[in-house]
Amino acid sequence: MRFFYMLLSGVFFFGLVLNLSYATDDAIDVNITLAGASGVAAVTKERRHALVIGNAEYKSSPLLNPVNDAHDVAESLRRMGFNVIHRENLNRRQMGEVIREFGKLIQGGGVGLVYYAGHGVQINGSNYLIPVDADIKVEDEVADESIDLNRIMGKLDSARNRLNIVILDACRDNPFARSFRSSSQGLATVDAPSGTLVAYSTAPGSVAADGSGRNGVYTKYLLKYMEISGIPIESVFKQVRKKVKEETGAKQIPWENSSLEGDFFFAGGSVVDIAPISPVIPDVVATPTNRKPSTGSVSGLKSQLVINTQPDEAKIFIDGKFKGRSPLHLDELDEGEVRIKASKRYFHTEIEDVWVRKDNTTTMTLLLDPATGIVDINSNPKGLKWFIDGTFVGETPDTLKWVPAGDHDILVKHSNGANWKRTIRVNEGEFTEITAQFQQSVTIESDPPGADWYLNGEKKGITPAQTELVLGYHKIEVKTDKYLDWQRLVNIAELGEAQLIKARLTSGKGLQDTLSDGGVAPGMVVIGRGAFEMGNVGSGNEEEQPVHKVKIKYRFAIARNEVTFSDYDRFVTVTGQAKPSDNGWGRGDQPVINVSWHDAKAYVEWLSEQTGKVYRLPSETEWEYAARANTTTPFWWGDEVSKNQANCKNCGSRWDNVRNAPVASFPANPFGLYDTAGNVAEWVEDCWNDYYKEGLFGGKPKNGKPWLKGDCTRRVVRGGGHDVAMKLRSASRAKDNAEYINNHRGFRVVREMD
Repeated sequence: MRFFYMLLSGVFFFGLVLNLSYATDDAIDVNITLAGASGVAAVTKERRHALVIGNAEYKSSPLLNPVNDAHDVAESLRRMGFNVIHRENLNRRQMGEVIREFGKLIQGGGVGLVYYAGHGVQINGSNYLIPVDADIKVEDEVADESIDLNRIMGKLDSARNRLNIVILDACRDNPFARSFRSSSQGLATVDAPSGTLVAYSTAPGSVAADGSGRNGVYTKYLLKYMEISGIPIESVFKQVRKKVKEETGAKQIPWENSSLEGDFFFAGGSVVDIAPISPVIPDVVATPTNRKPSTGSVSGLKSQLVINTQPDEAKIFIDGKFKGRSPLHLDELDEGEVRIKASKRYFHTEIEDVWVRKDNTTTMTLLLDPATGIVDINSNPKGLKWFIDGTFVGETPDTLKWVPAGDHDILVKHSNGANWKRTIRVNEGEFTEITAQFQQSVTIESDPPGADWYLNGEKKGITPAQTELVLGYHKIEVKTDKYLDWQRLVNIAELGEAQLIKARLTSGKGLQDTLSDGGVAPGMVVIGRGAFEMGNVGSGNEEEQPVHKVKIKYRFAIARNEVTFSDYDRFVTVTGQAKPSDNGWGRGDQPVINVSWHDAKAYVEWLSEQTGKVYRLPSETEWEYAARANTTTPFWWGDEVSKNQANCKNCGSRWDNVRNAPVASFPANPFGLYDTAGNVAEWVEDCWNDYYKEGLFGGKPKNGKPWLKGDCTRRVVRGGGHDVAMKLRSASRAKDNAEYINNHRGFRVVREMD
């Protein structure tokens, strides 16, 4: 039953509060409180004392929740007017002293309450509370090492209190069971002396879980219900039992043993017993049992029904007919049983059957449990503090359960002072997933202006432009006629002042042939005639010597990017060639890997057939000429490698030492070529020779053509791959067996122009 109700008379009497029992023909017990002239029930003040103990730091079997449970229960009791003695992690001597202190405090009547969370055991029908220093080897040592619960019950009994409450969240597994002759679980039943309620976190003889959150399952719901104003103590524990049973799938069912004679409310007032009341006493407020009353009545009063709900504004239905919203006062009712339904959006509907008694006012309050859902929150970046309805919850990513259904204000705070705010709607039984994306203001410019710009492959507009980017990596592209396409992988790492991204476009001509099957060949950049110093310029290795001048007297086109899986997989589909592994890194715009020199040759031959043009692998000379792009420094960008210029070992990119990057993830060189330094090493046409030396197999060609003499079982590899930075230099050379495949070998292609 999720309600309590009261019988009211209809006139005022000022300033008197009393609690009575009278007998009708059906022996209904009624507790009556008289209201003052203001209409608000007066409250009798009585002494309330509580002893709260939480033991968790056991040597052999520590517990997670008892200290938190005890702390939270103590704070709750203080808010409800209890004078609280609160202790944690007590040894046996300390437990004895605080029990003695509490026994003296409760002398003189009132309400005495004991809450204990920690280990407890039963031996031969007696219950013992275990101090944190207990050293129990065998069963007969329990009495000497522990505190007999009867010691506490004796203190309560001798105090002659009106009411005593003992709450034992101590039914965990016996930590000493292996050394005991008996193996009884949980605690034994306690015979409650008159005026006493003993509450167990689970049924006698059973065990309760310690829990994984801040509080144990039992205490979590105890804290929830005992502070709701106006709920009798029996209803509090009934609600706790219901919720614990639901959450644990009936594995844990709380239990009470009660000999209470009067009513008690944790919150909302307490009452005292007095003699029966005469019918002439006005303005009576009473709480009967929910049984059919006798036909006797108090004369001169009308039959009325007052329905309250927590919270207010619930729709009220009487026997299926809508009557209004709570609080609702109905009069001129016939005697008999009525069915009352209270419903409110975002709360569970409550239905109760109530007997309306002739010539009396029946007042009842229904407690509506909120319908709840789950909020799953993330943020970019992670680890930010978040709040719901102004209350701090934790740090992202996070999951919050038991969130009342309805609208809630979410706030996520960034360390730089930026706030992310949203109002979300939580639906009953559903996950609500949200991600706080912090955005940075970014300006995109190009030289020359008026170019198309793209964000992560989607055209956004014309430069210059301003946009908002969430934290993380973004691919920015700028394209216009008569200029090479410009691409950058931009990392928005933190929030701050607006960032400027400026694309300096390079004049140049590109081309892309159409395949006979309807696809397209890799995009190419046309490289003009020219001359350069080839080899080790400044520092390097012997195989890069001697430096020699090369003149290229023809134009050629070279692929802007390394051949991708998207390019190569089309070839595989058409020809039936073996499909290379992507190492689990993805295909698409990832550079193709695990291909031999012979595989690369087969691909360029297929391209030639498909396009009617001459495609081939670049010569070593063509490759270095295109990679240098008219620069003379070790790397095309300068003398050293700095962050996010290439993918290699410890080059400062997100892919370092992990995997290959998608093509065009780093800046292009002045010719508009991507990834000539790092990412994957690239097969070229040439046979291997240890160094450039006149007379060796006729000497290195100085006209750009491939060197097809030397060790042709091994072929030259350029670009360094994701190796150490030294091997990313434009002059760096390596060799591999032409049959060799691995996850950092790929290639790019050349198309002849002249």
